Amino acid sequence: MRITNLLAGAVALVGMTCGAAADGYRAPSAPALSGYSWSGVYFGGQVGYGWGDANITESLIISVPPGGSLLLATDSHSVDGWLAGVHLGAMKQFGTLVFGTELSLSGANIEGSTGDCAGLTTAAAGLVGVNCSSKVNWLSTAVGRAGIAWDRVLVYGSLGYALAGVDHSITLTIPAAAPVATIAWQKSDVAHGVAFGGGLSWAMSRDILLGVDYLHVNLESSGEGVLLGGAITNGRRDVDLNVITGRLSYKFGGDCCAAVPMK
Repeated sequence: MRITNLLAGAVALVGMTCGAAADGYRAPSAPALSGYSWSGVYFGGQVGYGWGDANITESLIISVPPGGSLLLATDSHSVDGWLAGVHLGAMKQFGTLVFGTELSLSGANIEGSTGDCAGLTTAAAGLVGVNCSSKVNWLSTAVGRAGIAWDRVLVYGSLGYALAGVDHSITLTIPAAAPVATIAWQKSDVAHGVAFGGGLSWAMSRDILLGVDYLHVNLESSGEGVLLGGAITNGRRDVDLNVITGRLSYKFGGDCCAAVPMK
């Protein structure tokens, strides 16, 4: 009888302990979905405007020691125009930080010229006109990005590499005012250099992104000169270009929303 009473008491004690534990038990909270997620892959198109300066330097192949040139002519002129193309990129979000990469390719018509190249038209008193011109035909960039997201708004900075197809030409007109004869030489370069900038992107919906992007690119090329087809000159040709574009992208992949643990 005493053993039976002890067993009954033990069962009652276990029941009371389990009941108290059940009353104080709280299931772990699942993360709540809150805010837009920028993670995923995206592609789209861009259209915009570019402006800047082109610099052309021509020097004779024959040099004077120690490394000087018998002739050095330098000209700078402004360029501007439109561009349009496509882009492909990927992003990954960590909290409010967003990191990514992007490739872009644009056709362009960014050009400019001067009718007094290196001051030679003025020096020739108008007997000979010397025109220098530059034209950017296409621009490609590969950049890395880092930004901060506020729900559907993303602000980012960019840094990377740029390639561009650039035509440079020198044209002689005789005389300058009413040309009777014209002689022209052209050099086509694949210029390259650093690209940096930033932008703003807004998620219209889960998949559609609108944005504005700015890049500054320093494009450089060197080798044979333009004058006389580079027969007697070496040349260096630089284009400092600012590009601003409007962008429309489609994003796929990634989660619907960013996971934020409940407190």
